[in-house]
Amino acid sequence: MKRINILAVLAIPILIFASCNKPEIQVTKEFFQGYAQKGPFINGTSVTIAELDANLKQTGKTYLTTIADNSGSFEQKDIELVSSYVELKADGYYFNEISGSTSVSPITLYAISDISDINSANVNVLTHLEKSRVEYLVKQKGMSFTAAKQQAQGEVLAIFGFTQSQTTSETLDLSSNAELLAISCILQGYLAAGDMMSLMADIITDIKSDGKLDNTALGTKLMNNAYSISSSLTDIRNNLIAKYTELGISVTIPDFENKVIEFIDSGMYPQTLAINYPAEGKYGINILSDELTEIDVPFGMNAHFYGSIRAEVPSGMGLKIVIKNSQGGYDQSTNENWDINWDINGFTFIVEESGKVSDLKFMINYNENMSNFTIEYYENGVLTPTKTKEIKLFSSPQVYYPEADINLLWDGVTSVNMNEEYYLVASVSTGASLKVVLKGGAWSITSESMGFNVSQYDNISHSQEFIANDPNCNIGLKIAEGTYDESTQSYYIIVEIYENGATTPTKNKRLILK
Repeated sequence: MKRINILAVLAIPILIFASCNKPEIQVTKEFFQGYAQKGPFINGTSVTIAELDANLKQTGKTYLTTIADNSGSFEQKDIELVSSYVELKADGYYFNEISGSTSVSPITLYAISDISDINSANVNVLTHLEKSRVEYLVKQKGMSFTAAKQQAQGEVLAIFGFTQSQTTSETLDLSSNAELLAISCILQGYLAAGDMMSLMADIITDIKSDGKLDNTALGTKLMNNAYSISSSLTDIRNNLIAKYTELGISVTIPDFENKVIEFIDSGMYPQTLAINYPAEGKYGINILSDELTEIDVPFGMNAHFYGSIRAEVPSGMGLKIVIKNSQGGYDQSTNENWDINWDINGFTFIVEESGKVSDLKFMINYNENMSNFTIEYYENGVLTPTKTKEIKLFSSPQVYYPEADINLLWDGVTSVNMNEEYYLVASVSTGASLKVVLKGGAWSITSESMGFNVSQYDNISHSQEFIANDPNCNIGLKIAEGTYDESTQSYYIIVEIYENGATTPTKNKRLILK
């Protein structure tokens, strides 16, 4: 029992000694505030202020506050710290300046700051991207916090081709700093919140040890994002103006548009995002595809070329197609995602919603006066064509047989009634030729030949030739006799068709006589 009492007595001075060495408060803030911004974080977002020691490790002392409006502003009263370094963490939903609406899912952004001489600090994408790099420079390279912050910020800005800011990242405001707003837009693009966070996490990992974005694929994602929003910059500005007006806050949105274009024009990374014009659409050859420069229009009455007007436009991008001097038309019932207008100069097709396929059935009718037509492409809201091409129209040498029950040359006619009037009817395009031979029977010519040179009837072979000498050929006849087929117990004649100088029949069919 005495030993226990002695130990108890000995412990008392130790406790007294410990209380005498409690760290002294170095920083006191009656009031501390800031903004959490991607776009502005919304009401309900939690903000944690965690004390860090000189090695930027958390001491365990934290303050928790909440954003109480939709401007992203937060505040915390009566802060007492033994260190001037803090980590700020904002976790919540935010206003997406690209879509003009609240994010579907929450995100988390960080900042670290020396608050010894300041009473406010913001959390934004720049503070988030630079955080791990600052920690690496302080812990691994022994740099001072101030020097590490300055170097890390310059390195992050350089990823986007921007120059070093004169102020720290946590003092920048989305509504007044062009570079910060441009970077926020580029990171977002048309990505979901989770995908944007994943992109930032990959960038943070890549630049942590050397401050350079070595992964070209990540740079390409940034470039594609920037390209995808390039036609929507005015909408983004309007989204932000409307948001701040709704909040009753007067701001002048900085010229972030030129910063986004400056990044795109820098060519720092490959840009792989593009509008796709596939070779084929739902309805045949795609007239928008780069490969198509000429169209062979089927020859003859009621003959049509059928194809597609198809474009695959990534989210956020825009497209207008102008077709001039076209003799074609379209089938409105097949229209997918095109807004169509027509005037005396031609057709205008505008993609209604990006991120969806646009397709339409397009037709060109044959006529003797077909002329070439022009297609102009206006991508992403440009006022002059991104590219222009001419489509050459022609009709290759061919023969057309009108569909009619009385036309013996039409494939649909396979039998005839004896002693009733039928016709040989064909249209022969320029450069084409046609010879028709009837065999195995007897017939009489019932009309004057139009466009056919007709040979004498051969009594030995029981045949006669009809050779086209005009684009439009027509002659009437009645069939009186044919060749008897014992297997079918029917009479027939043979129709041989020789197209374009062929020495063997292009088509050969048997007409049953009734």
